[in-house]
Amino acid sequence: MSKEAEEGRRNPHQDEATKTHRNFDASSELDGFLLRFESFNRIKRGIEETFAGSAPVIISAAMGKPCGQHECRKIMRNAESKDAALKQLSELKKKGNWGEISFHEIDYKETSGIIRVEKALETRDRRSDSPVCHFLKGFLAGFLSHLFEKPVAVKETKCSGKGDEYCEFMFNKL
Repeated sequence: MSKEAEEGRRNPHQDEATKTHRNFDASSELDGFLLRFESFNRIKRGIEETFAGSAPVIISAAMGKPCGQHECRKIMRNAESKDAALKQLSELKKKGNWGEISFHEIDYKETSGIIRVEKALETRDRRSDSPVCHFLKGFLAGFLSHLFEKPVAVKETKCSGKGDEYCEFMFNKL
């Protein structure tokens, strides 16, 4: 087959994926795959349709918690302080398109504070009458529990998925 004929049969999406793969740095922390917000929320809806009652909330949060713990372990290898770890988490998640995470009123002695997330990943392509950021809540609980070396509870008090300006989580030690 001629080069021209072969080029005519190419899938442009495959070409882009190949180009991205060739330019991928294996030492990068971004080893993984992309999942569209719409697909992520379809997975969550599938869990909600399969399980009754509060099970979908528990499952989503339970999936997020070990992810947060693992992320904290990775960040703490190089972070000089808890403040630095929180700042690095905010930067990484913004780059990863998880949202714009900011920390407020952090009390390191009492293990409490407020987290705000603008453009949270779970609120894109999703509207509800109640908070929807269950995976993120579990992720934050896992991250903070590992960071503070004690169990931390996280509660979503505002959610842009239900019309609030941003998502807000309060956390405190258990």
